[in-house]
Amino acid sequence: MKRTTLPRVNASDRSGHLPYIVAEAVLNTIPAEPAPAPSQAEEAARVTQKAAAEVLAKHPELAAKLSIEEFAEIVRLSIREHVEEFKPTAAERGSEWMTRYGCPAWCVMDHAGKDREPGWHQGAAIAMDPPPLQDDEREPGDVAPFLSARINQNSESPDLFGIETRLWLDINDNTHELGLRETDRFIERMENFLPRLKAMRDRLAEAGRDDRPRNEKAFQAWLATPLTLRAGE
Repeated sequence: MKRTTLPRVNASDRSGHLPYIVAEAVLNTIPAEPAPAPSQAEEAARVTQKAAAEVLAKHPELAAKLSIEEFAEIVRLSIREHVEEFKPTAAERGSEWMTRYGCPAWCVMDHAGKDREPGWHQGAAIAMDPPPLQDDEREPGDVAPFLSARINQNSESPDLFGIETRLWLDINDNTHELGLRETDRFIERMENFLPRLKAMRDRLAEAGRDDRPRNEKAFQAWLATPLTLRAGE
């Protein structure tokens, strides 16, 4: 079974394309625990229109040519093309689509277009960006997810090969295929880990209360000192 990568909107794609400004604003509103599809879609539409209005207010040359509704629709279509979380599901495409391609309601594959995969269905991914690194100037869209998950189902020739549905869990560059039992175990471990991580965060705050930036003048003087004369070495 082949694996697809998450479509990302990188910096070069965004440059010169104002809709991506709004796309990023919309992405920032996606909750860590996605709401059911209808309410999430309604919230996305609301936020897209609000963000479109804010952008047009800052760019009167665009406002003179497009209404808020027209600009929001352009942005919505751009998001659906490039952003994983907003791809239409089979249920949104309609019953005719679901019957033609044997699609479960949650599948987001474009079976009529670039994703011509009979008998293979894939849901939208949820993803978590990696922790921010000090002095890292990359934008979130330029960094591969630290953790992501999606549902995959292989139902090609089900009378011969059966049907296999798995959760694909991507951690950095490693993919783990989990069944229901393994998924429950992973969730349990994550739930057990989070309180310990929060406790460690409090310990970090206590341990680091005397932290201070380096003395830049002294540091530069130390660098200029010959190795044989440096104190403490």
